[in-house]
Amino acid sequence: MVFMERKEEISSKVIKVCIVGAGPSGLAMAMSLLEEAKKHPSKQFEIHIIEKRDFDFKRRQKLIIIPYRQAPYTSYLKSIGESLRWDDFCQKAFDPEHQLTVDDSGHLLRFNKEMKKELNEQQKFLRRVLRQPEVNTPFFKSPKNFSIKTLQKALKEYLERAEVRNAKIDWHPETVVEKINVSGSSISVTETKTNHMQALSFDYLIVCEGERREVVNLINKEMNAEDKFKYQALGKKSYHMAVRLTVKSATDGDYRKFLKEQRKLYEEEEGSIYEAAEALGWHSSGYDDPVYILDTNLYKESLDDKRWRPRLFVASEIPESLYDIQDEQERRKKILEWSTIFASRLMRIPRDCFEIDTKEEDTHHKLNAVAFISDIHYVDNPIRQLSSGSYILLIGDCAISAHYPLGFSSTIAMNEARIAAECMVDDKAEIEDCFHPLNNKYQAYVTMFKKMLGPRPLAADNLKAEIRV
Repeated sequence: MVFMERKEEISSKVIKVCIVGAGPSGLAMAMSLLEEAKKHPSKQFEIHIIEKRDFDFKRRQKLIIIPYRQAPYTSYLKSIGESLRWDDFCQKAFDPEHQLTVDDSGHLLRFNKEMKKELNEQQKFLRRVLRQPEVNTPFFKSPKNFSIKTLQKALKEYLERAEVRNAKIDWHPETVVEKINVSGSSISVTETKTNHMQALSFDYLIVCEGERREVVNLINKEMNAEDKFKYQALGKKSYHMAVRLTVKSATDGDYRKFLKEQRKLYEEEEGSIYEAAEALGWHSSGYDDPVYILDTNLYKESLDDKRWRPRLFVASEIPESLYDIQDEQERRKKILEWSTIFASRLMRIPRDCFEIDTKEEDTHHKLNAVAFISDIHYVDNPIRQLSSGSYILLIGDCAISAHYPLGFSSTIAMNEARIAAECMVDDKAEIEDCFHPLNNKYQAYVTMFKKMLGPRPLAADNLKAEIRV
């Protein structure tokens, strides 16, 4: 009876939601809540978005849009019943009437006419996605991809411009969570610039903070032992690299001419990607290629931009031996050699044409060529109901770590957010079980990863967890 009264109470007043984290997970959560607010005009939503960084988004890491038919992942995607693509999600939100396309030169068109005025962040994001061909052949794969910051800017702009009368969003940049009041269903936060402190009450606390799980640790400090969020390790460790490349300087600065000349010298690589990778230490019992993504600005080759220089981003799995190289210069040299296996095939120029792009690097921050470990942990259940009847939900990487080779971990959060928002407004569900659909979906993801990755070997518990740059 207490639970049912709480359900009726939440349904009849303002629904208070605190979202911790303004990454793709948190912003997708807010967008999903706005969609539910539109469908349920009788309900009022008060949404607080708390982010410890500022909103001048700077995260250059890439997110993958996994191809629709990329083996061996197709069967896993079918098992959870969705395509898990950010382009679908964003196009539905930013361009619901499908007015936008791009021409052969990469210009954004509306109703087949070039848009002359300055593009907003949503349009820039769609232009970027639409410009990228989806290459998925037995010989070469290049999924669509984009930087986290471009997605964040587009999602935030959408939220700021949305006009939903029964939903209010309060933004809290550069604000940290200090304490969780479990019994009182509130959190204490501090704005770091001013040291201003305040308490925010919640019916739903949605934690979208990523793998560091700082807020999860604060929550666990306030919970009874049996109610704490508990994590387990999953799968074997895997090693990865990410690098930004350019081509060696053209003598006259004409990179179009340089590429044309080098393409004449290019000879089709003998052997497969696997064989080229094997020569650098790669091994797979199934003779599988390393999973990789590439992103380039080659679409500008046909545009009249005299300042243009080819730039690429390459990310892939790597052999452990490459990660273990201690000397920084030697490791960067090997990362360059490894990445040209993929870059050369894409640009059809010899491998020795490439060099690491040092743009935005300095003596102390050489982040354009890094090697890192993927160490996956997952929570037993991402949902906790408090004695007050309020809820705490973990969404995204703070619930289950990103699995880089698969390439859609960020969209797991996007789909979880959609389901969580639907559960919040489902008055027909019993309060004890209202998030059952969310937990079902989460457990389906866990099962999928277990099938793919297997159990964690005991010897792998002590991992080298640092990023090597």
